[in-house]
Amino acid sequence: MVHDVDPRIQECMADLEAIDRRDRTDGTPLLSRVRQIPPATGQLP
Repeated sequence: MVHDVDPRIQECMADLEAIDRRDRTDGTPLLSRVRQIPPATGQLP
């Protein structure tokens, strides 16, 4: 099923989201940030 995401991938996604949150608050320049699609945008119907 499409919605069954391997826990290792979920962990990696959570790490990337944490990096993104940190970068948005610590002054990291836009072009140096992790390029990531927000979960709501990337979610399949």
